[in-house]
Amino acid sequence: MKTASDAFTRIDFLASLAALSLLIMITAGMTRAEPARTAACHNNLRQLGLALLSYADDNAGTFPPRGLNPAWPERLRPYYKQLAILTCPSDGPNPRSLPVNPTNAADSAPRSYILNGWDDYFAAGGLPFTTPFPESAIAEPAQTILFGEKVEESSHFWFDYAQSDDFSDLEMGRHHRSGNSVPSGASNYSFADGSVRLLKWGAALYPVNLWNVVPEWRTNGVGF
Repeated sequence: MKTASDAFTRIDFLASLAALSLLIMITAGMTRAEPARTAACHNNLRQLGLALLSYADDNAGTFPPRGLNPAWPERLRPYYKQLAILTCPSDGPNPRSLPVNPTNAADSAPRSYILNGWDDYFAAGGLPFTTPFPESAIAEPAQTILFGEKVEESSHFWFDYAQSDDFSDLEMGRHHRSGNSVPSGASNYSFADGSVRLLKWGAALYPVNLWNVVPEWRTNGVGF
């Protein structure tokens, strides 16, 4: 004879199976979705990289000067048009930016990416940071980063290695992270030759610092 206790046990068992099946389906969906999000982020950075290089072609071979009114998202907007490419699908729902002037929609828009600040170049040459950076100063375009991914909480527009922004601003493991473990995963980077590459956590900084252009700054021996 079946008892009420038996019935509830079987119902609980079936409910557990259903929940487990749903969890497996969700996990599988997330597994399939992550490569698509990574690819979309890759494409965003490709467009931003090409926008920056096109800007340089139209501005005597120089990149946008450092400044906040406008900053680089607004200065480059004629070359990329759609504000949606400023955000990575794998980022949080509202990555920070810094709306200095509300009329500059691109500067105020949610943003997942950060532009190289070239502070090693300015420091080595004793130049003010507001000087437009010349593309010709990049001796190794295929090994020099233009754009990377920033942490969701950072509102910075430029990455400054000399100010230790590597750990406070850079998101080096947004994609393919192993659970919540850090360091792990990888992030996308746009390079000065127009390419975009997915680099494992830390590979953009060591053994060669791909954010820098001054030779002695590139081989700085930073370890993890």
